Amino acid sequence: MPLEKNGVFDGVLVLNIYMEDFLENLVNTPLYDMIFFDNKGFTIYHYLEKKGDTSKSWGNSLKSKYNISKEFPKTYKEILAK
Repeated sequence: MPLEKNGVFDGVLVLNIYMEDFLENLVNTPLYDMIFFDNKGFTIYHYLEKKGDTSKSWGNSLKSKYNISKEFPKTYKEILAK
């Protein structure tokens, strides 16, 4: 994140946060499950079907890439558009 002082670039702030616990709590809410994905449909974080199961998260980095098109083959283009 760039920092400015008096309207002039003054450095960069780097935050290093372990997001796994935050994302797990966010996507596994009591009311519904969520999936975060990029604009190409590759999952960033997928709700856990079983505790500790992250087999669908970080879809672009997986050995067998995981995309929401596998889970929602008929509607994934509409999902990406919205």
